[in-house]
Amino acid sequence: MAMIDTLRPAFAALGIELSYEAPFYYRFEYEYLPFGVVVDSDDPGEPVYYFGAPVPDPLEGGMDEYTFTTALDVTRTFHPDVNGEWNDGQPYLESKQYLVDGKRVPTDVLQEQLEVYKDAYVFLLANICLVEVTRQG
Repeated sequence: MAMIDTLRPAFAALGIELSYEAPFYYRFEYEYLPFGVVVDSDDPGEPVYYFGAPVPDPLEGGMDEYTFTTALDVTRTFHPDVNGEWNDGQPYLESKQYLVDGKRVPTDVLQEQLEVYKDAYVFLLANICLVEVTRQG
């Protein structure tokens, strides 16, 4: 069984369509937000998945790495299960890794994980706005 098949039924039950993007990476929308899920089964004993997404500049004010990392630090204080990085001029937010324990991820578990990630993502966007507005004076 492919690693994504452990998640596919739960996504389908939530009405979410997965779109293959690259090996081990699938795009989807959750509450109108564009996210992705990375499935990693390099170690068959510990298959994991996590959510990730590029972070747009909500004010289109030329967000830089300082703005992103400052907003990310505040976000991680309230949402410690996420992390982010600035990679080649693009900021990303990732959830923690979730271990697949069994043959299928239950729908309620996946929904709870998506809610945690979504809340952190939206919180980060709000903090980016605050940092940008504060820096602009």
